[in-house]
Amino acid sequence: MRQTNTKEKILQISIEKISKKGYDNVSIRSIARDVGIKESSIYNHYKNKEDILDKILKKFLDILEETSLESSDLKKNLDNIEQLYHYGSELFKKQLNNMEIIKIWRIINIEKYHNEKVRKFYKKHIISNPLKFWTNIFKTLLENEDIDEMEPYKLAEEFYYYALVRFDLIVLDSTYMSEDKLQEQLDYLFKQIEDYALKIFKNMDSAINEKHNI
Repeated sequence: MRQTNTKEKILQISIEKISKKGYDNVSIRSIARDVGIKESSIYNHYKNKEDILDKILKKFLDILEETSLESSDLKKNLDNIEQLYHYGSELFKKQLNNMEIIKIWRIINIEKYHNEKVRKFYKKHIISNPLKFWTNIFKTLLENEDIDEMEPYKLAEEFYYYALVRFDLIVLDSTYMSEDKLQEQLDYLFKQIEDYALKIFKNMDSAINEKHNI
């Protein structure tokens, strides 16, 4: 149990330090000092500093997986635009309202410009995969309603990139915020995402009504 706790403590302190200083500016020695163990003891838990980074990125994906909504909910929501709107806003709220996600997101933002592994991770898991996910949702919904005047990928870009940019702005300033202020900013963000999502889905609803001459 003690070994497990030490390994997790190493990871948590690494996330904290790297999110503030960047990967290259944090040494194994400084991590060990903050954990309260010898530098050599780090290697009982991790192969090297790159292994720690790998585990940080894995933790990011694990948290996203844990906070994903059930696929059964998704299928149910695809039958109704209003329900899908709530699904989208709730998904962002569940996944982003997490301090670990914010800290790791900050690490990814810092390192994506000069760390090839993180750059590829960012392109795949922050950009490509979410866009594919939302494109498939919009595609299915439009096909269900027999609407071909709107493009699923553009709808996905409009919806996802809005949330992504707004969240990035909060992460950018999060180092200088108290936890209460950060939570206030996140709550406001989720309200903005809901309002923006509602605007998109209202436009879709109008197109569907026009298609069916309602």
